[in-house]
Amino acid sequence: MIDSYLFLPDNLMAILYEEQKLIQSLLDFPFKMPFPMFKTTQKFSKLIVYPPIATDGLIIRPCAGSSCEHFNDESPKLKNLTEGFILGDAKAEADSVMERLNELKAQSKRAVFTELTCKAWYYAEVDFSQAEQDSACEWDILSKKWVKSN
Repeated sequence: MIDSYLFLPDNLMAILYEEQKLIQSLLDFPFKMPFPMFKTTQKFSKLIVYPPIATDGLIIRPCAGSSCEHFNDESPKLKNLTEGFILGDAKAEADSVMERLNELKAQSKRAVFTELTCKAWYYAEVDFSQAEQDSACEWDILSKKWVKSN
């Protein structure tokens, strides 16, 4: 299946990978997606990646553009904003993971689990397939289009 995904520059994607690794260290079942996924057709003029939230077991880094008001952690709007980078599925452990984020922050030298602003990103068409029997997946990046904020 070919879909459009949004990717951050390598230095910011490395933060998301580090977050996946830290969360996985708390869980005894597979958590991580093959890469932090943000399947979207939305076009942003500025990109803000908010700290993680838990939604139906998924740990998501919600994203918003400059047209959205700035959210704080207690904002009900932020809790309803679920479009963003999916780090993985923590299932019933999601709330427990969220309670331990500060503990995980201390284990990294990177700016993990904090708000990230991004001045450039790219969209890519990705041909993604996942085998049902063993969860193995393959993907091919078919095209990229870089975008810079105004």
